[in-house]
Amino acid sequence: MYRCNDCGSDTKQPFECDHCDQRFCSDHRLPENHNCPLFSTDDDISNFGGGGPGT
Repeated sequence: MYRCNDCGSDTKQPFECDHCDQRFCSDHRLPENHNCPLFSTDDDISNFGGGGPGT
């Protein structure tokens, strides 16, 4: 059994954040839901693929 690093609830199957490597419950699994200190909106894949300078 693991504890969510955000809310402290017990979880049998934690989710590990790809950015900060901490474990979270399903409610806090996304970086924006646990205020991940290593996540920025620049990491959002919707920002990729053009539309920037020079296009």
